[in-house]
Amino acid sequence: MTSGPSGQLSVGLVGTGAIEIPPPAYGAVEEYIANLARELSALGHEVAVINPRPGFGPSRWQEVASAASLPAKLRGERFDVLHVHSPITTEALLLSGRGYVLTSHSRYWRSEVRGRDRLWLARDRLAVRRAEAVVALTPQVLPTFRSLRGGRDPESVRVVPFGVDVDRFRPPPDGSDRAGAIGLGVVAVHKRFDILAAATRRAGLAARVIGRIADPAAREAARRQNPELTFVGEVSREALPIELARARVFVHPSDMELASVATVQAMACGLPVVGSDLLEGIVTPGVDGFLVPHAAPFEERVQRTADHLRRLSEEPELWRDMSMAARAAAVEEHAWPAIARRVAEFYARVVSARA
Repeated sequence: MTSGPSGQLSVGLVGTGAIEIPPPAYGAVEEYIANLARELSALGHEVAVINPRPGFGPSRWQEVASAASLPAKLRGERFDVLHVHSPITTEALLLSGRGYVLTSHSRYWRSEVRGRDRLWLARDRLAVRRAEAVVALTPQVLPTFRSLRGGRDPESVRVVPFGVDVDRFRPPPDGSDRAGAIGLGVVAVHKRFDILAAATRRAGLAARVIGRIADPAAREAARRQNPELTFVGEVSREALPIELARARVFVHPSDMELASVATVQAMACGLPVVGSDLLEGIVTPGVDGFLVPHAAPFEERVQRTADHLRRLSEEPELWRDMSMAARAAAVEEHAWPAIARRVAEFYARVVSARA
């Protein structure tokens, strides 16, 4: 693929290789790439999605195998921009002499990492340092990214948040039954669905969690807090917006995630959010949701989350106002056409800076 007419860019969007693009069910990175590809193409840019899939082994090994195949896959191809989403991918590109724009989807930037997670954080940091430019998904990581890059142009790091398809993810028709709380994401310890479980039980709300059971121990820890909590498992791509729109409130108490596409999707469906303070920059406390300090003790987090859930359950006007504000924030700040334009403008700056 070569450069197009003036103003038109040739862009390679590089996946991790672990999941298809678009994903058959749920995958935040893959959703990001699929939507960005569609909207960049609509803007007139030439876009190729590059996502070699080995199709075997754990997801981390699939990422490694996919990255290893990239140099051969890209041989003879020329892009104005290669936009990557995994530190493993960046290592393969650098070995083949190619620069890249990075979006870091890492969950490690604001967490205390231990054991093997330290290796992944070190890779994330190195990928940010070596990138030609970096897209930050939240203002919270902007100072860290710029610091890692030393004296390089601070404008080579730009905040462009997650986008959401506001036509797919939307509130149900007026008068539809909406009930209970919902959580969304892979079931693992860092998601803290045990807090969701305990808080919804205390608030007297039915609750569901949608997502693959990656860690059965995390599921059992949540069930000990609330035996009535329903784990739905994965749902199809088509069913996900419907499931979100059935609920009244979205609960996201994760200890690690700064940029949560699930939260933006829920807001687009008109769900107020009760989550950890790591969602600052996405959720505006008191307007479209409530935030609870992620470093607070377990009991305090549960009680404060339950108190917020109870208010939203018992004060219909508050729920209505927050529901409308959540939808408005998703449309005004996260709709994909505007997000893609911002990314394309950043690409143009990157290309111009090479001259």
